[in-house]
Amino acid sequence: MSAAGIESETMSDYCQRRLLVVGPASDLKAFDRDADWTETLGATDIALQEHSPTRRVWQFVTESPALKSLRVISRRWPCLTFFLNYDCEDNCLVGLVRAKNGNLRHHRLKY
Repeated sequence: MSAAGIESETMSDYCQRRLLVVGPASDLKAFDRDADWTETLGATDIALQEHSPTRRVWQFVTESPALKSLRVISRRWPCLTFFLNYDCEDNCLVGLVRAKNGNLRHHRLKY
């Protein structure tokens, strides 16, 4: 999907999201301590699901698309790779986004 398609996505319903972050242990530890990422994404109801030296997984809810914010966060943390899985039941939409250093690859399906 093109960057234009990502930017024009509009969803106003709550979406369940699962964020997997992988990378060097030192960068991941610093990212884990940075609370700004949750504010940047507009995340609420955050739950840490997995914690290892090179991998973290959180589940959370957002009211708006987190794609622009994910691009910003991935630029701030260029050594980390972000995988965002989402399910917006009201819109019958699921997707997966890979973000690395500001570049996004987005796949979504309507069901």
